[in-house]
Amino acid sequence: MEYIISAEDRLNLPRQTISDYKRIGEAYIEYRHELEEIGFQEEGNLHKLRFLKLALKRHNKEKVFSMLTEAPFRKFKQLAYEPEEIEPEMEDDYNPEIKITESEILIDGKNILHLDPGLNPKVREEIAKYLRTIFRIRESGNEPVIVAAYDESEKRAIERKIQQFLKERRSKK
Repeated sequence: MEYIISAEDRLNLPRQTISDYKRIGEAYIEYRHELEEIGFQEEGNLHKLRFLKLALKRHNKEKVFSMLTEAPFRKFKQLAYEPEEIEPEMEDDYNPEIKITESEILIDGKNILHLDPGLNPKVREEIAKYLRTIFRIRESGNEPVIVAAYDESEKRAIERKIQQFLKERRSKK
């Protein structure tokens, strides 16, 4: 930020202009090889680079780089803000192997329960107990849900409502 403020004074340019030039330069450096491959001409096209990253997040690479060289600035900017065409990549259903003991929580054979030995022993045990509960739920193939409660009576009321809801829902099946 200091650099932009000093550059603003030194270059006598508005902050927004300096920010735009910075974004253009970053995009140019990051995608230099792709730009060279498509024969990108800087003249008349540099300002499109301000929207290159956004366009690449929302559309396939071939379309974006094609529009970068062929489309006028306004059309390219419009492309960058159009709704996404790219389907978010779906992750494989990863089901880790979970094993829980009194002193360890093993995920795919690696212990993930490493608590600072300097913690109060009661706090350490509460955290370990909490994590074991969550991972026991995960181990059974279910998803744990954490609900914040103000106090013990609110916690019991929430638990009763959840139990009632689940009982009704399961009886309908």
